[in-house]
This record gives sequence, structure tokens and C-alpha cells, in this order.
Amino acid sequence: MKIIVVGGGIAGLSTAWALSRGGHEVALFEQDPIPNPRGASVDQHRLIRQFYGDQLGYCRLVESAFAAWNRLWRDLGRSHYAETGSLAISTEAGDWTDRSRRTMDAAGLEYELLDDAALAARYPFLTPPAGCRAIHSRRGGVLFAERIVADLGDRLRRDGVDLRPQRRVRDIDPVRARVHLEDGASAEADAVVIAAGAWLPRLLPDFAARATPMRNAVLYVEPPAALADAWARAPILVDFGGSDDAYAAPPVGDTQLKIAYGVHRTAGDPDAPREPYPGEGEEMLARFAGRLRDLADYRIHPPRVCYYMIAPDSRFILERLDRAWVVSACSGHGFKFGPLVGIAVADAVTGRRDAAWTARLLAGDAVTEDTGDLSLLG
Repeated sequence: MKIIVVGGGIAGLSTAWALSRGGHEVALFEQDPIPNPRGASVDQHRLIRQFYGDQLGYCRLVESAFAAWNRLWRDLGRSHYAETGSLAISTEAGDWTDRSRRTMDAAGLEYELLDDAALAARYPFLTPPAGCRAIHSRRGGVLFAERIVADLGDRLRRDGVDLRPQRRVRDIDPVRARVHLEDGASAEADAVVIAAGAWLPRLLPDFAARATPMRNAVLYVEPPAALADAWARAPILVDFGGSDDAYAAPPVGDTQLKIAYGVHRTAGDPDAPREPYPGEGEEMLARFAGRLRDLADYRIHPPRVCYYMIAPDSRFILERLDRAWVVSACSGHGFKFGPLVGIAVADAVTGRRDAAWTARLLAGDAVTEDTGDLSLLG
């Protein structure tokens, strides 16, 4: 088949990779350079972990995601992943980490349970609340996002994929599988895959009611010298406890320590300026008071602002519109599934797998319904 992919983030590039591996002719249009510095896929870190609240489907799907990453590492000739382990803290019954523990039990996955004393002894940069509990898994770690997207783009070029950076798509005709560019040119194929991230509503306005472009920021910091070694050996922190979705990526693989929290996000325009607002870094760091030891001694860098799509239920979307396929709503947790999403979408578009089942899979449902092969790597 001849297939057009719109969007050069991890979902679009991974779909182009999977299609190319299957012998299909692929042209990929990206409005900015590849890698796109404005895209949600371009940052020092992204996290991969099995902890998933009460979302059993996504929890189970992470092992398939690891298998898909391993296939990509073989194609790239090197890995861009550091296995650090993962840690999440529960401060009250029924919170996100407590639900994750129950989901891990349901999935039959291993973890270690830690009390507040064990947390303080093992991770001296933390100030764990009295009576808290934590779950630690040896599985999980840091995906080096910027390196992955750059290497994947280079691999696609070598494989003959027609990458067309800085070619902004104006609109899409799903019936004819045709894209019209802002420079007046057009292109047509057997199918179009739309993986435009936060810019999806501009191309398909009907999706504006179903998923929202969100502005968020992450904060890079330098820890105090006395804690630097402990942070360098730390696991990813998926949840600090509480309801603000606070997390951290340790400074492994020549990266910086990153801390952030999900409730910082607000609806926004992805074409808006990316500068942090005055005092934003200090505001973000203050959120970790009572969580990080010697917080006043952390040195902050300007926050990095990004935009991504989020759906009300935080589930991914795969939907067919005539000869076009929409892949959307990473909801802030999509990068870890990038190659797996690419393989799944490629299989659906080319008829290799049932599209309805694949849509349920990406929504986190099929793995709770079916007991068949979930690797998607056959």
C-alpha cells in the first residue's frame, strides 16, 4: 500500500517504521523539523512503568510495549533505555498508588512493599510522610526521548521512507485519502494516518469535543551535592502521593533530574509561545515541599513547556474515517507505548489485524477481554 502519515512525533514515526518494515510505501508530513522541538515527543526523558492505577489493561500492555521497544532497538542498532526500577508512594487507602498495587496483584506482577522508614533509609532525598507505604518494582525506567526520535528519523530515511519536514498540512480529505498542504501542494495515497498530536483539532475540528490540547511544563533541577549520588541511583518516581500526579525522572544517561506534576496542566493552543510564565519554575518546585529533603538547595532551570492531547478518560484513540485513520489522545502517558502503537496501527490500516480489536487494545480494553497473543510482534 501507499500510505501517508501526518505527524512526526513518536506515534507517527513508529507507524511509519512499522509500515516500512511491512514493505509499504510511506510518506510522512511534519509541520516542523524532525525531531520537532515543539512536539510532545521531544524531551530528555519519558517514563515506562507497570504502575497504572486501576487501569488493568494498560498495566498488562506494558510488557508488550517492552517487546516492541526491543524490536526497535534491534533495528536502530542500539538501545536508548535505562532500567532504573520504579517507585510510587501511597499516602492514603484508595489513592493512585494503592490502586496500582491492587492492579499489580490482579496482573500477577511482582513488586516490593516499603514502609516510611524503609523509604527514608533507601532514598535519602525523600521526606516520606509518616505512615505512608510505597511499591517498588525492578521493572521500569527512563526512555531517552530526544535520542529515540532522532535515531528513528534517521532510520526511516535510510529505509527509504519519504520524510517531509516543515510541510504543514492544511486539511485532509478522508474519502480520497488526500492531504492538502498550506503551500498549495497536495498528495494522495491508499490511506492516511493522522497522528498530529495537539494539532489534531486544527485538522479535524470534530475531535475538539473529544480531546483537548493541554499546556504543561516540566522542571529540570540540580539537586544539592550531598544528594546527587542518591538521585543518580534512584528509580523513576511515578507518584509522590497526593492528588497532583507528581513524578520524577532521575539524572541517568547524561540527563538532568526532572520533576513535574500533572495537575499543572491547563487547556491551551499548541501554536502559542512556549516561554514559561514569570515565577513558574519556583511555583513548580514549591509543590515538592514536604516531599524532597533540602528543597531550598535545589537549583532550577527554566521550565520546558509542551502541549499534548488529553481525553477525559485518558485513553488512546484509534478511529477510522473512510480511508483515514486517527491516532490520538496520548493523554500524557503515550510515549512508552510508541513502537507498540505503531505496530498496532500499521496492522489495522493494512488489514493484518481486526481494527475494532486494535482500537480496544489501544484504549486499554482488549487485554482485559482477550487472552490471545498480545505481543503484536508476530
